[in-house]
Order: sequence, then structure tokens, then C-alpha cells
Amino acid sequence: MMASDLAGGTLTPPVIGWREWIALPDFKLYQLRAKIDTGARTAALYAADLEYQMVDDVEHVSFSLPFDENRRLLYPVHGRRRVRNTSGVSETRTVVRTMMVLGAAQWEVDIALSNRKNMLNPIILGRTAVRGRKLTINPGRSFLQGLPMQEGDKT
Repeated sequence: MMASDLAGGTLTPPVIGWREWIALPDFKLYQLRAKIDTGARTAALYAADLEYQMVDDVEHVSFSLPFDENRRLLYPVHGRRRVRNTSGVSETRTVVRTMMVLGAAQWEVDIALSNRKNMLNPIILGRTAVRGRKLTINPGRSFLQGLPMQEGDKT
């Protein structure tokens, strides 16, 4: 049970593992294996073939998801960020903002689009993705929250 679901009494922060199943419903990704990486600041999603276009005077990015049969998405650009990649090299990445579901909780996250070709998990959740959520991270456990709840699931 998530702390936000409890009424009254002492709240115990929900515990998540170093890996968890998440959903990104706007991207039609409902069982995505995520690595929780508090050493990273920004969340990063494996995306390729980024192309930019204006839609109704708003910049959008079109990208493919190599881990999902190269399915293409078109999404508004939220911004750009300088980040250090896994090799420590600084680079600018496109950032999108979308809803994320973890267990029974959901909130908006900023996600940088990145080449994660040689990584085991298609997405990492950095500090800013989990900050302020009153979570405890158990680095010795995985998938403590189970599959993300979808609309229509009973609580």
C-alpha cells in the first residue's frame, strides 16, 4: 500500500527495489522494466532516430523505441538538458514530460531521450523522477511494487 493511500496513523514510506516495473501510459508502455539510479539526476529512455517538427506552433520530437519493435512516437518537447552519459561525457538531450505509473501511484516525470543500446534496462529513473515521493529504496531487492496498476484495476 502506498503511503498516500493511508488515512491517519503513522505513515510508512513505500519500499521500492533497485528495479521496478513502471508504465508510461501516454507512450502505450504498460510493463517497462526500470532501473532506479539515484546516481543519475535525470530519467533516461532508450530512444532512437530523433526528428523534430512543429505542430500547432509547438516543437515536437518524433522518435523510435528500439526495444518495442521500433514503434515511432510523436511527443511535445519539454526542453533540453545537459547531462553526462555513462562514459562521463557531457551531451545535450531532448526532454519530454509524461505520466508515469509505479505500483498504484502515478505522477509526471521528465525523461531525457537517450541511446541506451547496450544497457539492460530501457529506462533509468534518476533522482528527480523519485524525489519528493516519500519512497524508500532497497538496493538489494527488485520489483517490490509489482506490475503498475492500470485504469480500471481495482485497488
